[in-house]
Amino acid sequence: MSLRENRWLDEEPYDARNRPELRNAQAELLERAALLDQPDRLLVELAIKHRYSTRQIGRLMHAPGGTIYRRLRRLLNRLHDPLVIALLRPNCPLRAEFRQIAIENALIGRGLRELADQHQLTTHQVRQMLEYARGWHRGVSLTPSRFNGQRLTTSR
Repeated sequence: MSLRENRWLDEEPYDARNRPELRNAQAELLERAALLDQPDRLLVELAIKHRYSTRQIGRLMHAPGGTIYRRLRRLLNRLHDPLVIALLRPNCPLRAEFRQIAIENALIGRGLRELADQHQLTTHQVRQMLEYARGWHRGVSLTPSRFNGQRLTTSR
């Protein structure tokens, strides 16, 4: 087969603009990214929305491409975190203050002391709220398939 007959070369490049399901995923990702601090949000928007390479972003931000790559990878991992996604769902049953603390910790990366100072709580209260949110998510994410069909028994 010659290169001219290769149908993959004639197709549009792999791009979300050509695939509605990818457009929806990108839109959801950008909605979550809107909650990030301004420099992090800008980085995600340049990479996802405007499709800049890490080198191009590095030149714009006066930083090495490798640094931009690592920052972007960490941000995307946070944005795809199942806990963050669950906390941002409209039907999340957690109280608003628990959600806020957990989102600021898991998505934005704020530490215990910073959260405690910002919300006028003790670090112990913040830690308890985070543990509660994580425990809630573990309970929500448990499915029978995780146990390979084994019955769960409680010991007395």
